[in-house]
Amino acid sequence: MIYFDNAATTFYKPQSVIDTAVSALKEYSFNPRRGGHKQALLLEEKIFEVRKKMSILTGCLEENIVFCLNCTQALNMAILGHAKRGGHVVTTATEHNSVIRPLYHLKSHGIIDVSVATPNRDGIVECQTIKNLLRNNTYMVVVNHVSNVTGQAQEIANIGAMLKKYPDVLFVVDSAQSMGFLDCDVTRTGAHILAIPSHKGLHSIQGCGVLAFRQGCMPRPILYGGTGSDSHLLWQPLTSDGLEAGTLPTPAILCLSKAIDWWADNFATNSIKVQELNKKLYEGLEILGVTLYSKPNKCGICAFNIADVDSSSVADLLAQKDIAVRGGLHCAPLMHKWLRTDKQGVVRVSLSAQNTVEEVYTFLNVLEDIKQKLSV
Repeated sequence: MIYFDNAATTFYKPQSVIDTAVSALKEYSFNPRRGGHKQALLLEEKIFEVRKKMSILTGCLEENIVFCLNCTQALNMAILGHAKRGGHVVTTATEHNSVIRPLYHLKSHGIIDVSVATPNRDGIVECQTIKNLLRNNTYMVVVNHVSNVTGQAQEIANIGAMLKKYPDVLFVVDSAQSMGFLDCDVTRTGAHILAIPSHKGLHSIQGCGVLAFRQGCMPRPILYGGTGSDSHLLWQPLTSDGLEAGTLPTPAILCLSKAIDWWADNFATNSIKVQELNKKLYEGLEILGVTLYSKPNKCGICAFNIADVDSSSVADLLAQKDIAVRGGLHCAPLMHKWLRTDKQGVVRVSLSAQNTVEEVYTFLNVLEDIKQKLSV
């Protein structure tokens, strides 16, 4: 199989991550914060080590690193946990449904109003565009760091710098496609809150997401239940513990620790490899004459179509040749409306450093055959 769907989840997992998944089940099937026995306490210490590593990656304090199930849950925690009745939120047309749907849920219930910033012709949402949409009651700006459709990165640091003049506005960044590829540190980007997956650019396993926030930017809980702390209270604790209701995905958290170590050791080499592969991919697609919606980028994402052929049909034809890509709307309806691909979708190829030049060339040859058979 040629796996070119790494923006959905990376197929390659480092051996240290795989070994940790096994050892977590064999040796650490305990419940942290749910007991005073030495096994539970040891596991709690190990989880705190992962918080420290995420703290270094994000620039947030360890106590402001919250583990959840995925990036979608982290975004819901940020958006729903900071909702203000009568307030206003600015977002962009590049967003994933993990942002759009909770925002429009709040809007449909008359709780907030939402304004959507449109990208320029290069796919970049300019600071001035966002600034023009701010109102007196704006309390949040939510921006997708990297489009999961095109791979275009937004100028997060510039937006963050502009928003410093608006101290009452929280800056939430969706790092689903940027973590592991681009700088996500809150000090350098100006973000207040980050939503992070573990199973994409960091190459860990599915089942763990991270909400990281600056001091003073903690959302209210949106899930209620056991936390292992303050158990005498009949209400959810208003602490970071209170944001981790229920049993934590311990195996996935422990795997994230090893994934971060692997990422730190290999980032420089992997980044160069992804960009080299991406360059060859784009060069080949330009020769084939497909319609490109992306430019070469550091995240290895490329979106294209073959004339007016349905993108899912092209993805299915590639799948028949054991090449995994993704067709369709990619959970980003506003982005497709802006691209004018809301009926056709796009074919998305997303690379990792573990792909090879040979795989890129094989893909291009198969795609050329498909294009010829479709007579377009």
